[in-house]
Amino acid sequence: MEGQLNKRFYIIVIIILIILNILSLTSIWILYYSTYHLRKDFGFEKHSFYSDKFKPFHEMNRIIEDELKFDETQKAKFNEIQKRHITLTPILMDSIKVLKRMLVEEVFNSSPDNSKIDTLISAMTNLHRQIELQIVQYTKDLKSICNPSQIEKLKSIIIKEKYLPAPPFKP
Repeated sequence: MEGQLNKRFYIIVIIILIILNILSLTSIWILYYSTYHLRKDFGFEKHSFYSDKFKPFHEMNRIIEDELKFDETQKAKFNEIQKRHITLTPILMDSIKVLKRMLVEEVFNSSPDNSKIDTLISAMTNLHRQIELQIVQYTKDLKSICNPSQIEKLKSIIIKEKYLPAPPFKP
């Protein structure tokens, strides 16, 4: 009798695990394909860079496109600008993450090397500077496709949002 209960218990556990596995795979599949148009539009078909933490940047780009009412030529140029600026920022963000991990490892080392810590911080600062320069160049490129009235709208959008728009990316 006890052997049948153990066997029954294991069968129930296996069935529950199979159901959970199927649900997990289904949710991953749904999330992947529900963001397909975003990945495709921004050149992410080979990478899964899109995530919620970058939603404000994608939202800002959508606001810019909607508010400025680009014509077809401008929309094409806008998409080109996004694709051109999309590659560097994720690489820089990933490099910063690696440097931060190295910094944490060095700080928690039994005898931290202050010169190595300073070097890591300097490298991170340079990468942050490159990201900001990328954002400025992205904004200049946006300005270059706008007519004078759109430039004023772009300026007001940027001032209203309190930051320069970031190039479309995902880390």
